[in-house]
Amino acid sequence: MAELSCHSSLRRVVCRFARSRPLQAFFTKGGRTMPDRRTVLLAGLAAASASLPVRLLAQPRFSLDAFVELSARLTGVPAARLDLGAARVIYEAFNGRGLLAALAGLASQTEPETAGQRLGDEIVAAWYSGICETAHGPVVATHTAALLWGSAPFLHPSGVCGGVTGYWGEPPVI
Repeated sequence: MAELSCHSSLRRVVCRFARSRPLQAFFTKGGRTMPDRRTVLLAGLAAASASLPVRLLAQPRFSLDAFVELSARLTGVPAARLDLGAARVIYEAFNGRGLLAALAGLASQTEPETAGQRLGDEIVAAWYSGICETAHGPVVATHTAALLWGSAPFLHPSGVCGGVTGYWGEPPVI
C-alpha cells in the first residue's frame, strides 16, 4: 500500500480512519491509492461528532424533581405547593445557562441556605417574583403562582379577584 500524504486536517482524519479500514475501502487512481466515498463520509462523520461539545452529549444528573425539592428547602414552602409549570420554566432557565451542576452541588449541601448564597438567592428570587434569568434575558415563569402573593394575606395578583364584591371595604384578616 502506498504511503498516503496528509496535508489538510480533514485529509489527516481520513487517512487515520483509512489506515484502520480493510484494503477494499481504497482504490488506485493514477498510481495513487485513494479512499472510497464511504470511507471519506464515515471519517467526516467521525470528525464532526468528535468536535461536539461534551456538554451537549451529557445527560443532566440534576432532575426537575430534585430542583423542586431544592426549591422547597430554600423557600420554606412545601414542594406540593410549588407550581410545576413554573418549576419547569425556572429549571430550564438554569439548564440553559449551564448551571445544573452548580444546582446539584448546592442540593448536596447539608445547609443550602448558606452554602451557595448567590445561586440560592437567585432561586428564591425566581420563585417569589415569578421571573427568572435565562441566557437570552429574563422570562416570566409565572405571575399568579409567584410566592410573593402568599407573603401577606391581603396581596393578590392584579387581574385576580380578591373576594366577593366589596371585600376591600373590610380590614384584612391577619
